[in-house]
Amino acid sequence: MGDGDEIRLKFSEVFPILRKFVVEYDVADIDLLDSHNAYKQRARDEQGTHPYALGSIKDGVLNRCDRFDVGLLEQNVDEFDWADVKERDY
Repeated sequence: MGDGDEIRLKFSEVFPILRKFVVEYDVADIDLLDSHNAYKQRARDEQGTHPYALGSIKDGVLNRCDRFDVGLLEQNVDEFDWADVKERDY
């Protein structure tokens, strides 16, 4: 991982997949919000609070998406490992 690596998420596409996973695997003790808009709002609200939240950008592939610093995610979020994320086929 090099300096400045980021992960970009389009919450409207990620949320249904996340919600399905939580329900199918009966995941407990997770802060699951009610909609993708709630995640977008939280990302905006926490941009100054959490250094890994870089804000949104208009991307040529995802259109409008939210960006997160991978290195800072690994340092600040328990159990986040970029190598695990990169190995999966989404």
